[in-house]
Amino acid sequence: MQYSLPKFLVAIAIGRFVRYTLLAFLGAIYGPQILSLFSRHANVAIFIGVAIVVAALVAVLLTRHRR
Repeated sequence: MQYSLPKFLVAIAIGRFVRYTLLAFLGAIYGPQILSLFSRHANVAIFIGVAIVVAALVAVLLTRHRR
């Protein structure tokens, strides 16, 4: 697919505008509740974050090992 540069740049700009507008809207609506949740359950949030990072590293190492 060959798109002209102006059409491509407009599509990128519109996509980013929609994405960041939606993120700002969700942050304004749910931000205080999410911060409250994380402050009450900080240990669980940290444990889940570390578990996700470890799982991602294991997945990367396993896929590299199979090559």
